[in-house]
Amino acid sequence: EETRTLLTIIKDDLCLSLLMTGQAIWAYHDASSNISPGIISLEVLSEICATLSTLWNITSLRCHLESQFETIFTGFYQRALALLRKRRNPL
Repeated sequence: EETRTLLTIIKDDLCLSLLMTGQAIWAYHDASSNISPGIISLEVLSEICATLSTLWNITSLRCHLESQFETIFTGFYQRALALLRKRRNPL
């Protein structure tokens, strides 16, 4: 029972938090300045990456988190791609 509860917390709460925090890196994009300053420090980004790496490297856990990893990576990629598309081409 404890294992199922822990897995539910990781799948639902932790993975959602990682997705939302990771996407917040680009939350306040300033299109007029063509700069994406971000609101998260490099230390927080480093912790996000370390947490994802830890989850990925626990092979017994990885099989239970396939859809969460897909959602996190897709969310990060789509957010970054959308912001890149908004950037003006350099002269």
